[in-house]
Amino acid sequence: MGDEIDKTKNLSPEERIKKLKEIQEKSKKELNETENLINQSIEEIQISQETKNIPIPENREVNIEKLFVPESIDDVIQKEKPEVSEEQLKQQADYSMLTRELRRQSTENVVNRVEDLYNQVRQTGSVTREQLNEAYAAQAVARERQDEIGRGTYVGTIGEKIADQLNMAMGIANWIKNMYRTR
Repeated sequence: MGDEIDKTKNLSPEERIKKLKEIQEKSKKELNETENLINQSIEEIQISQETKNIPIPENREVNIEKLFVPESIDDVIQKEKPEVSEEQLKQQADYSMLTRELRRQSTENVVNRVEDLYNQVRQTGSVTREQLNEAYAAQAVARERQDEIGRGTYVGTIGEKIADQLNMAMGIANWIKNMYRTR
């Protein structure tokens, strides 16, 4: 890039301006591509971290005789029904409600809420289940908005500012999640 700029010194002022604008446009494109690759890499790392703790299902023996024994539909439903506690249902409902609420707020407000969570956790040294839910919800909203940036919803310096805020929010949310795991 430095050689290209040096070559423009010998050009006429009009040609120099034209060439420098071309170099500037090329640099902007490279910067945008770099930012997109960084965001993709961050998302890949997060997916890798989230899938790391997913248990692998165990193989189990199949009793062929049971396959041919008639069962009532109620028995089948009862056996296949997942065991979900009231607490888990409440947590999922809280998470859904938090996510909807955060989607309606500006990116700046989402970042401020995550920063408030960060300060609370730093002061107490521990993370409550509610704080963890809020961190997960904020991270989900931040990911959605990063996808919007990738699709071109936000452009120029506004898009860059929002991307920076979202990256910060994602980092804080990850820190809170790690604090919860280590307790």
